[in-house]
Amino acid sequence: MPYAANGVISEDPIDGGISISAEQYRAALAGMQEGKTVSVGNGLEIKDAPLHPEPGIPGAPDFYIISKMTPWLRMTDEEAAIVRAAMDRMPIRLQEIYKSAPYLQSNDALWPTLQRMLASCLPPARADELLAPETADGEH
Repeated sequence: MPYAANGVISEDPIDGGISISAEQYRAALAGMQEGKTVSVGNGLEIKDAPLHPEPGIPGAPDFYIISKMTPWLRMTDEEAAIVRAAMDRMPIRLQEIYKSAPYLQSNDALWPTLQRMLASCLPPARADELLAPETADGEH
């Protein structure tokens, strides 16, 4: 049976999540692949996700989304080579999940894995910079 929680869907139980139908799971997956977000406050809802939410503002989501390209644009060539080597050492499943993801979302279940991987090969502060929210003016 599939499950959903705010910003996350899974085929396995999720802490604080709700069970959803297979049809709802497929719809949520398709929506997330189109850049939408999932919430479960009033049952399953699939909504357009803001590209540049501002945490801390009432009513703003408690997560943010960045392009998968953003960390790479922020890296130096040397950092990119180090990160590529670290990614190549990750399990194949995680590599394929990263390749398949349409974007990076800070409340995704695998976000901490990405943070740990970056912090394992670069200074932790630099890892935070690479995954920081994009600015409203589109600067990376």
